[in-house]
Formats: sequence, structure tokens, C-alpha cells
Amino acid sequence: MASETAAQESTSPHAQNAAGAAFAADAPGWRSTEDDEDLGPICWRCKGTKKSIVKVSVDPNENEANTADAAGNDDDNNDAKTSPQEDGEADAGEKNKKKNKKKGKKKLVEVTCRVCEGAGRIKKKRKEVLHANQAGKTSSRKRKVPDDWVIPGPASKGGVEPEAGEEVCHLLGHWRIFQRIGGHRWSTDDLVTAWVAGRAWREAQKSVAEPQQQPAHCLDLGCGIGSVLMMVAWQFTEARCLGVEAQVRSATMARRSIEFNGCADRCQVVQGDIREYADFDKAAPEGKFDLVTGTPPYFPVNYTEGTGVATPGLGGLPSCEQSAPARYEFRGGVEAYCAAARPRLRSRDSRFVVCEGLLGANHSRVLKGASENGLEILQKVSVHGRDDKPALFAVYVMRLADEGGADSPPTQEESLIIRYKGGKRSEAYVSLMASLGIPP
Repeated sequence: MASETAAQESTSPHAQNAAGAAFAADAPGWRSTEDDEDLGPICWRCKGTKKSIVKVSVDPNENEANTADAAGNDDDNNDAKTSPQEDGEADAGEKNKKKNKKKGKKKLVEVTCRVCEGAGRIKKKRKEVLHANQAGKTSSRKRKVPDDWVIPGPASKGGVEPEAGEEVCHLLGHWRIFQRIGGHRWSTDDLVTAWVAGRAWREAQKSVAEPQQQPAHCLDLGCGIGSVLMMVAWQFTEARCLGVEAQVRSATMARRSIEFNGCADRCQVVQGDIREYADFDKAAPEGKFDLVTGTPPYFPVNYTEGTGVATPGLGGLPSCEQSAPARYEFRGGVEAYCAAARPRLRSRDSRFVVCEGLLGANHSRVLKGASENGLEILQKVSVHGRDDKPALFAVYVMRLADEGGADSPPTQEESLIIRYKGGKRSEAYVSLMASLGIPP
């Protein structure tokens, strides 16, 4: 009974590991031991047991009885005629044997887990391990640029070198971003979120008495390596932008990207948990912002009681420790982001823009997170990777709910297609990219 209790899983984010370490690591529980730096999280297939159950083909005659019918063994009946019904049954039996042999019966057997190769844990990405101690580099991947393309936006300063295992990659226009090779990378989710945020703020200004050309103060919750933070700063060159990020490595990389792009005078990243960080007033008057963004992880994390080992609530934990908290809710999901954003909004003219995956009950979680934190959803942009596929994620635009209890306006819904079935980018996405300094 004790062993069964120890194996039970808990979703408590404050679970402790065997050594008693508190909830403080970048991805707590992601690694069960420190004995092998080349191994990552618990295997999603075998759950650390090193074994898995698989189906294997079985010879249909393997367990067939070799006993004969008593009457058939009687010499006196060997030449006896069978009835037409018996002949039919015999023929049907032979056909079934052939059918089963062709189709192949299956049985369950225990084998060494093929995913982790019996290690119980997933290997780190080969690319990450290979480049971890190699000198940093500038990405060799070149963007295809039309002959008449003029790079828009603010210039970058440069002068900052990538550290070991890193590369300098394209972001927007002249701006670049530091990313780990085999680590977390900026994505379409980031790009669309930043674009919707810029559009949402501009639209909000159309209905205010004294519209502003740019937001004075912007905040990005859980900013990671700084992609959305810098994408917003690229659009609003006079805005002062703050990013809050729990991962030490990602926060450090974001700061160096900011320095490289020459915007350190108005952009900063602080290391901290968005659920606990309290010094927002150091970045904006009274700690209030005109535009708040967030790109929370999409998937829940479970913890094994007694060990604090993390296991995925859905799918498999990334083999990269830096990527794990960006995809899995080690420090809370969209509800935590709504709770952190609510007190940071300056007024009802301010906007909170957040993205969330659309698998499972995630959309209902967004609705609940907004409702419980006094936010109303103005717009939902569903993003489809292909025009013939369901939406992968959505970007939501929110504002403070009316304190007088007035009904919220109906949520405006729209869809954005990234690519058509044949692989070509949609006109809408090409336009979005071009507006953010990415050549079509």
C-alpha cells in the first residue's frame, strides 16, 4: 500500500523532490536525478520504468489444439461421409485460419522501452549536447529578400557576442535575438501575439478622448528570451518595456538581445516569478501599464508525491530544460497570467493580450481566468497552421471589466490562416510578417 501511495501523482506546484529542494528550479522536477547531464525528463512512454507494453504478431496456429475428434479417430468412421453442413463448417474454419494468418493476431508483451532505450529518461537533443560547449555563432540561415525590399524599423547596435551554445538569429527588421542551439526558440505564437497586441492598442486609441501615438509603458509577463517583449518594443519605439521572466538563463539571454538591438535605455528584463514579483512600480508609475502581453505554456504538469518528479499532463516533456517551462505549466497557466495582468492594467483603455493553445479545455480555462480576475474578452483570433486543419491556438484581447457591472460586449472572433494546404503562406500572414519587418 505504501508503494502505491508513493506512486500517486499530485498536481501541486509546490511538490518537493527527494532532497527536499523547494519549488525554485527553472523547471522543477523536470530531471529526477543529476547523475547524467545528457539525460532529460522522465520518459513519457514508460514513465521511468524502462519497460513498455507492445503488441507483437502471433502465429495463428501457435495455441491450436492438436487433439482429434473422437469419432475421427475411430477406424470404422474414417471413410464416413460428412454432411453438407459439416463440410461448410470445415470450409469456414479453413477460411478463418487463412484470414487470421494473413491479418496477424496480436498479443501484449513487455519489452525494453524503445523511446528511452531502457534509460527511463529521454535523451537531450543531440544538437543541444553537441553545441553546448562550442563557441557561439551567427545563424547561417538567410532570409529570402525581394529585390525591392527595404528593411524597416529601428537599427540594431550589435557589439554583443553569443556565448557557448548560442546563436544570433533574425527577429524583426534589423533586430536580432540570442537563442540556444537546440533550445527554446521564438515561434509563430510569439509573432501573432505581438502583432495582435500592436493592433489592439491602436484600435483602442480610436475611442479615447485624447488618443496617444504610442503606449507609454508595456509589460510582457513570462517573457522568456524576450521575443514578444522586443517585438512590441520594435513596433512602439518610444514605449518603455518591462519583461518578467523566472528562468535565469532565458532572462540573461533576453537582456543581451536587448543590448545587441540598442534598446536597453527603454527595455529591461527582471528575473522573477510573475505570481510573486512586486516591483512593477520601479518600471511604471504606480506599477500600471498601457499594454500587457503574455504567452503562457499550454500543458499541465503533474508531480509524483514523495519525489517531486514532473510528468506531463498531456504529451511528453521537452528534452530541453529551457523549453520545458515554455510549454508546460511549471509556474501556472493562463489563469496565473490573467491574475498577474489584472492589477497591472492602467485603465479600461489598457489592453491585455494573451495566447493559449486550443487543445482540450484550454479555451474554457481562458474564459474562467478572465471572469475570475475581472477581465472581459473583446476579441479572439483563432490561428490555423493550415486552412484545412483546426485552429492550433488563439490570441485573446482583454480589458478591465466594467466596475458598475455593465454587460460585456460580445467577443469579436476572427481566424488567421498561416499556410494553405499546399504549403504556401496565406496573404494575411504574409501581410502580417511584412508589417513586422519580415520579408514576404
